Amino acid sequence: MKIIIIGGDAAGMSAASQIKRQKNEYEVIVFERGDYISYAACGIPYFIGGAVSHMEELVEVTPEEAREKRKVDLRLGHNVVAIDPAAHRHCCLRRQAL
Repeated sequence: MKIIIIGGDAAGMSAASQIKRQKNEYEVIVFERGDYISYAACGIPYFIGGAVSHMEELVEVTPEEAREKRKVDLRLGHNVVAIDPAAHRHCCLRRQAL
């Protein structure tokens, strides 16, 4: 099964990692329009204000780690402008009760 995730922020990468942990055979593709993934968005004001000197300090997982260790097909610099669910078979994933 192929899973597409739009957005590589902390939530998107967390979802991708969780899917790969539970269903390693699934193909997980993450589209991110920027250059950073899995970053602490709440820390951006500190970066802008100068308390954090480098954006990399807010990054939890690098693109290389996502690709190599987590086996996620990560595509940086991709701006998703539309989806066409009728063009392909699709499904919904539900969170299982713990």
